[in-house]
Amino acid sequence: MEGVLTDEIIELSPEWDAVLVVRDQTARKKFRVQSLVLSSASTSFKTTLRSRLFHGTSVRGGKRPEVILEGDSPVAMEIILSIIHCHNLDKWKALSAKDLALVAIHSDRYECAQSLWPWTFQWLFRFQVQPTSSWPAEDFGYLLAAMHASKAQDQFYNLCNIAVNSLPVDFDFKVWDNDPIMASIPNEAKAHITSVANATVNLLRTLLSETVESLLRRKSEVGTTNNVHCGHCHTVYDQRAKSCPKPSCSHDVEGSVTRVLCTWERRMGCFMQALAENDLWPPERAFAGVSLSVLMKRFEGLQKINHGCLMKSQCHLSIQLDHLEGELATAVFNAQKPFHRRATERASESSGGS
Repeated sequence: MEGVLTDEIIELSPEWDAVLVVRDQTARKKFRVQSLVLSSASTSFKTTLRSRLFHGTSVRGGKRPEVILEGDSPVAMEIILSIIHCHNLDKWKALSAKDLALVAIHSDRYECAQSLWPWTFQWLFRFQVQPTSSWPAEDFGYLLAAMHASKAQDQFYNLCNIAVNSLPVDFDFKVWDNDPIMASIPNEAKAHITSVANATVNLLRTLLSETVESLLRRKSEVGTTNNVHCGHCHTVYDQRAKSCPKPSCSHDVEGSVTRVLCTWERRMGCFMQALAENDLWPPERAFAGVSLSVLMKRFEGLQKINHGCLMKSQCHLSIQLDHLEGELATAVFNAQKPFHRRATERASESSGGS
């Protein structure tokens, strides 16, 4: 019949003496377990099997009772129970971020996180050696939830700092809040990611605006460049070339050429061209849906501007680029400001004392 779940029976030990029934809306699994193994791994399992249900009489009497675990994930419990029973271990060498979070939450619920810690460490390490630029946003959420549930505090705070630079700057954390797994992430962590990202974006926006305004204000300064302008095809090229580099032109330098001056129009044009080439213009598009690390690389690309001005460091565009580079270094430093556990502790103390 459609919609009726069938039992999947998984025998985890040939000496099984109890059955744990785990079900949700999509699956129902019956795990044949050995109560002594579970009791050794977790006091919670010991309580469940020997005290809370059947008072241990069924198990001790040789019967094989069924214990129903409500509200648990069949997938997560299969992983946990299999590892505790050393059953089919090769199957669990790698987990998705979501499954890892589920396992961590259930391990905490049943007080067996210590028994699974070598596995949890291995799973977390597998993610940590991957470039975070390839992670979808949901993986950050699931891994933060996993680290929080596992009480892996150092890894949790470190990943928060990585998320600042890796998540889209306009990321909507309501997506995490509406997910039953990611909803367990402390609000302080999400607030840290949001505040640092917003502060850095505001700084970068201000830098762009101030640089453009400064280039527009300084209109009286005019310098010379090492470029010439071909009077035939209007190509701009280095004066050291013997002729126009355009194949269809090839007029020599002694012909109809004029020296290119470093005027405010040229400085502005070079800067705006660099903004477009580095996907930084228009600003409303440049700052949408990208991470801080991507934005930083785009801003670093502006340092490649070379408009050939012979005033070099005295050129107003060069001065602005140097200022931009210094401010960018400050922005990078601030974006890497560590999120320490004391931030969460202070928030907890504040809420506890209110």
